[in-house]
Amino acid sequence: MPWHLLSPTRYRIFHAEPLLALDLGSEIKWHQRHLKHLKKQAQRPNLFHEHWGYLHKTPQERERHFQEHVLEQIPYHSKRLADHIRRRELITAFFSPRAINDLRGLASERGAFPDYLVYDKERKSVFFLNKNPTTAQQIWAHEVQAKKLATVKSFGDLRVPANGAGDQR
Repeated sequence: MPWHLLSPTRYRIFHAEPLLALDLGSEIKWHQRHLKHLKKQAQRPNLFHEHWGYLHKTPQERERHFQEHVLEQIPYHSKRLADHIRRRELITAFFSPRAINDLRGLASERGAFPDYLVYDKERKSVFFLNKNPTTAQQIWAHEVQAKKLATVKSFGDLRVPANGAGDQR
């Protein structure tokens, strides 16, 4: 496997599926709304108990349920929200929102996501890289390149130039 061709000083490599598998915009909105709801319940625990019908339980059970379902969920959803925001910022730095929707749509239609998203620091360009492309990934790559959304390469396309440094032409 020619990983040595992708020098970390020249290339930045990201897993592509987490960037394309989800509609990050709707995920971010959902987590923001859910966090707002959880924080409101954290300020007023009675809202939580009324909503879930825990008023008939013992105070210890109610406190345990409140702890598990509200207080412990706030850091989890905050982390998920931050991860989704970071992913959206990353992918929007390279592609327009329309191109992202097209890439995600093609990937979900074909059931094939590229393995990696590679950013070439020297050329200021980005391309998708498939380690061992499946038939579905090859079809996806062909459609993406036909629509001129992005460049898609496989490890076989990488070659070593005369100076020995990695090249992705």
